Amino acid sequence: MIRITNLTIARGAKRLLEGASLTVHPGHKLGIVGANGSGKSSLFAALRNELIPDAGSIDIPAAWTIAHVAQETPPVATSALDYVLDGDAELRSIEQALAAAEPDPAHSGEALADLHHRFEIVGGYSAPARAATLPALRSPRCSCCATWGCACPCSCPERVVCGGARGRAAHGSCMIGTMPMASCVLQHRRA
Repeated sequence: MIRITNLTIARGAKRLLEGASLTVHPGHKLGIVGANGSGKSSLFAALRNELIPDAGSIDIPAAWTIAHVAQETPPVATSALDYVLDGDAELRSIEQALAAAEPDPAHSGEALADLHHRFEIVGGYSAPARAATLPALRSPRCSCCATWGCACPCSCPERVVCGGARGRAAHGSCMIGTMPMASCVLQHRRA
């Protein structure tokens, strides 16, 4: 569970949060609403260890992963499918290890089999199909088949050009390896 105790966050002389406490149990979902400048982004920055609180504590289980969708998503030169799949760091790490190991004749067959097993465990074989079901890859018009709401796993870089498509791809990237919770995603990571 996430436990926030007596949290105080200030930006300059302005106190955004003072003495805030909260407990979020696994499976619970919550939304944080507030005016611009009220501390929502600062709270999420503290949850991601990007901001040190002025007082109090934030306890998150070490085995949990925090994924985050930035407020602004920069343009990228990759397909929407690859952008979304890049959100699963463990999957991409295993793919890189496999790409390095497979052409190497000196690489142990047992180690290669272990990598393939890990790839299967993290859902690597079904990852493109799972990603294609996310709204992030179904909203823009597809360049290769010219249909709206296409779910084909094409590599059309045009699908991530506009800001709306980039935002959807960023959310998909966050969701591919995690479960959504507000605008920040928290999940107990697979073993």
